[in-house]
Amino acid sequence: MADFSTVHEESDRRIKFLLDQVGTELTRLEREEVVHFIEAREFGLALETLAGILTEEGKMISRSVLGRIDDIARLMQLRDGAFMFELHNYFDRQHTQTA
Repeated sequence: MADFSTVHEESDRRIKFLLDQVGTELTRLEREEVVHFIEAREFGLALETLAGILTEEGKMISRSVLGRIDDIARLMQLRDGAFMFELHNYFDRQHTQTA
């Protein structure tokens, strides 16, 4: 059985690191929205919200950022979520247009 406290601690750490990595892409309000969910220990909602902001607001996503989001989603067993499908589709469209 998974130790959920360890998963929560690791999710918290990884999402905060990810926020620092994409920080220049986010407005103060967008960042606060994600932080709100982190502080409430709603890490799945934090990740989903961050992915939604990136796609809905047309933010640039690097391969590194996508990989980090994938890792976090895998850790939290959210890799098959609809928001992840949308994120990958957005990433593919974004990088097809710039190639």
